[in-house]
Amino acid sequence: MNSSEILAKLNDQNSLDNLIRLADIETEHQAAELSAQGYYIGFTKERWEEECPELNVGNMYVPKSVLFPAGLVYYDADKYLYISMPFYDEDSLAVFPNMKSMVVRLLHDKEQQYQERDYVHLLFDGNSEQSGNVAAELLNNIIRNERISTKLYDAFISYYSFCDCGASKLEPPSVLKIKHGKTEAQKKRTFEKMKSLPEEITIYRGQGSKSTPYTQAYSWATDIQTAFFFAARHGSEESMIAQAKINKHDIIEYISSRGEFEVIAHPDDVYEVEVQECVSLEFFRTVITARLDHLTDDDEIPYSLDVSNIMDEVSSIFADRASEQSDHDAAHTKRVILLANYMYRQKLASCGNDEGDINRHLALFKKLMEAASHHDIGRDDDGIDETHGERSYEIYQEMYGCDDKIVKFLISYHCINDDEARKAWQIEFAESPDKDEIWYLFCVLKDADALDRCRFGIKALDIKLLRLDESKLLIPIATKLQEYRY
Repeated sequence: MNSSEILAKLNDQNSLDNLIRLADIETEHQAAELSAQGYYIGFTKERWEEECPELNVGNMYVPKSVLFPAGLVYYDADKYLYISMPFYDEDSLAVFPNMKSMVVRLLHDKEQQYQERDYVHLLFDGNSEQSGNVAAELLNNIIRNERISTKLYDAFISYYSFCDCGASKLEPPSVLKIKHGKTEAQKKRTFEKMKSLPEEITIYRGQGSKSTPYTQAYSWATDIQTAFFFAARHGSEESMIAQAKINKHDIIEYISSRGEFEVIAHPDDVYEVEVQECVSLEFFRTVITARLDHLTDDDEIPYSLDVSNIMDEVSSIFADRASEQSDHDAAHTKRVILLANYMYRQKLASCGNDEGDINRHLALFKKLMEAASHHDIGRDDDGIDETHGERSYEIYQEMYGCDDKIVKFLISYHCINDDEARKAWQIEFAESPDKDEIWYLFCVLKDADALDRCRFGIKALDIKLLRLDESKLLIPIATKLQEYRY
C-alpha cells in the first residue's frame, strides 16, 4: 500500500457518515454483524451503561475501522461536540483507568466552548491535517444553525488553513452563507492581503483521482507551483492542472500563511477554465517501451534506444563509481534516462514519414541517451559543482575512445547556467543543420535532470525553471518514479 492509498483510507475512516450509534447495539449478535462490516465493537449498550454511566450512551458512537481499529467517539450534533477516545473494549478501560474522568473534564470544557460559541476549539478534535472530513461536517452543521459571526468566519478560515483535504464535505450553501455573511471589516482585511494582485486574477488548481473535481472545488492558488504540488503529491493517476480566472472581489479568502497562496472561491465565481492533463503512468510506460524497429533498418539503433538496455549499461557504468547512498547515483541517472527517453520519443512521433528526417532524429536521440547515461559519472560528491560535466565527458572519452561534439556539449554544459550554455551552443553549432535540435536535446536533458529533484520532495523542484512546457506535465511521473527500485 503506497502513501496515497493510506491517506485515502485514513480519509474514509474519518467521517461522520460511517458512525454507528452505540445505543442501537443491544445484542452480541448485532455486535458480531457490525464487526463483520469493519466496525470494532467492544461494547453493547447495556455493557457501556454498566461500565461508563457518566458518559451518556446516546452520544457514544463507533467509527468504521478502515485503516486501523478506531476507538469510540462522543458526538453531540446539537452542540457540535466531537471527542475521540481510546476506548475499544473493557480491556482498554482497564489500561486507561483515569481516561474516563479526563474525558468527562474535556466534555465539560467542550460544553463551555459551545456556550461561548468558540467554534475554532469546538472543531479542533475533528481536525486532522490529512483528513478534515469530520471538521467539515461539523462546520456544515454549525453554519446551517448559527448566525454568521466573526467567530464563525474565523473558524471557517482556521479549518481551511489547517486541513489538506475534506473540503468536498463542505456544502455549497454553507460556503455561500460564509461568503455573504462577511462583515465589512473582514472584507477589508481580505482585500488588504490581496492589494498587490490585479483586479482579474489567474488561479490554478492541481488535482488527482482522489481530489474534488475542479468544477466543485473551493480551493485554488495564485501560484502554479502549488497547483503542481497537489497534482503530483499522490502519484500520477488522473493528474491535471486547471487554470482559470476570478475577479478579486469574488474571492472569499486569500491564505498565504503556508506558502501555498491559496484562494478560497465559490465554483460559480470561477471562469475561463482551461485544463491540461498530466502524463499518466500507463501512457508513459507505453511510450518508453514501444519498439522502434519499424523506423529504421539499422538493428543497432533500436537496441541502443531501448530503455532496458540503457538501464543495464548504466548499472555497469556505475558499478565501481558511486555509493548507493549518493544523490547522483545510478538510480538518479536511470530516472533521468526514463524521462528524457519519453520526451524525445514524443518528438519522434511528430517527425512524419520522411526517412531522412527520421534517421536524423534517431541519431540525435542516441546521442541524448549517451549524454543522459554519463552526465554525472564525473561527480566526486553531491555538492554544487559546475565542473563535473567536463570531468564526466573526459571519462566518457576514456571509456569509448571517441570525441563527439554533441555529446560533449550536452554532458559538459548540463550543470552550467543556460546563458553560458547558449553562448557555447551559438559558437559551436553555428553552421550545423541540427543547431535548433541540439538546443532542444540540451533542454530535454536539463529538464529531465531537474525533474528528478522530486527525489528531495516535490517542493525541491522549481517549476518555473523548467524550459519545456511538456516537462511540466511529467511532474507527477517524476514523483511516481521515486517509488521504484532501480
